[in-house]
Amino acid sequence: MRGFLLSRQRASERLALRSVPRLAPDADAAQCINTMDRVNTFFWSRLNPTGELVRSVDVLLRELVPDDKLDAAFQSLSIAASPGTALAEPKPEHAAVIPTTSGDVDACEPDFEGEDESSDEESTTEKTVPGELERKWAKIRAVFHDWDEEQGDREKKMDDMAELLLRYRVLEKVLMPKVLGQLTFETRKYVGNVFRAMTVHNLRGFIELIGERPDIMRWLVEGYRNNETALICGSMLRDCFEYQTLTMIFLKDLEPEFEFLFKVTMENSNFDISADALINISRLLTVHKKATVQILDTSFDRVFGLLNGLLTSENYATRRQALQLLSELLLDPVNFTVMQRYVASRNNLKQVMLLLREPSDALRMDAFHVFKIFVANPNKSNEVEQLLVRNCEKLLAFVSDFGKAEVSRDFLQERSLLVFALERMAEKERALEKTQEQATRPASLSNAERMSISGPVPEVCAKQK
Repeated sequence: MRGFLLSRQRASERLALRSVPRLAPDADAAQCINTMDRVNTFFWSRLNPTGELVRSVDVLLRELVPDDKLDAAFQSLSIAASPGTALAEPKPEHAAVIPTTSGDVDACEPDFEGEDESSDEESTTEKTVPGELERKWAKIRAVFHDWDEEQGDREKKMDDMAELLLRYRVLEKVLMPKVLGQLTFETRKYVGNVFRAMTVHNLRGFIELIGERPDIMRWLVEGYRNNETALICGSMLRDCFEYQTLTMIFLKDLEPEFEFLFKVTMENSNFDISADALINISRLLTVHKKATVQILDTSFDRVFGLLNGLLTSENYATRRQALQLLSELLLDPVNFTVMQRYVASRNNLKQVMLLLREPSDALRMDAFHVFKIFVANPNKSNEVEQLLVRNCEKLLAFVSDFGKAEVSRDFLQERSLLVFALERMAEKERALEKTQEQATRPASLSNAERMSISGPVPEVCAKQK
């Protein structure tokens, strides 16, 4: 029986050798190697279809953007999988990447979500690189959003796909502004979904990887320069800011990018984009308050100078959101020292008082929540107290009549407190003026007495005569 099996095996080997095409003696050696590469790659794709999917995306990205530009962008980056986490996969000796138009690759890839979405029209029309990337990124996204499988199997597939995306630097390449801007709208959505899954689950130490390569966050900020990529880049930035380590790295090491977010908020004419940038500013300063208080203290002039700049914006919504962010920062007990520095400035008080004169009731209410901190502060600076005293009567009339339609108990208590504080300041000012009058009065009386005494002397002398 054993001899029979050996004879059958040898016969099959001879048959396989006969099927190999014979080349002429003077045939190019490269043609032979290319043939073997195609054969090896075909069997390799059957062994690891997920890896072939990622490699084909890498090839498409290099077709979309020349290699020299990609290499220049990655000069400062050396992105690879975490040590000891590489997947064990038997690489062939002459492995080559299958062309993107090959039908064999698609036949060996597993069935992902969206596989049946391709219509007959797609096969008849010419395939483009952005279109191919959209189809393949849909398959990559399906790995992270396939909820039909068991949890253990899904986590294993997610981990394997994350390792491949980092090994071939595919995710980093697609985040480059030059690359992301050339993708289709759907592809950018798929990339954002994959990025979020990688950050939420911290697959393969992705958060630590971003911390070591802050250029990734810098690229996302650069995405605001293109209106087509701004919103998806802003969403991925918020995913990063959920982690305290990345937030602190951004605030400490990416100061130009932090200031650029304010520039986008002030100058971008697209409301959605400017609002998105302001949301990221708010996330940076308020999500991890105990950690960011040090940044607010050491970079006080820079941060609050930028915030005060938003208060002068021509956009109504920007001023409102900036006031709300400012009041949230100042009223938090963690930022007590920062609050004391802010309310000690006369210029800050003047800017808030100007906003109290706005015609919008909602904007005036937001400004009121910042103004009350200046008035209720028991340790006012001299310049702030002088400005409040000088306008005390007008402010008292304004605050007493402000928010008549409000029924909130907290607001009514705050308004009563401000009225009481302003009345005390007015009484104090009147008492000071009275004291000053009394201090100058004795000198005037002595002069009058001198005149009254000098007046009757001639009359007395005349009577004596």
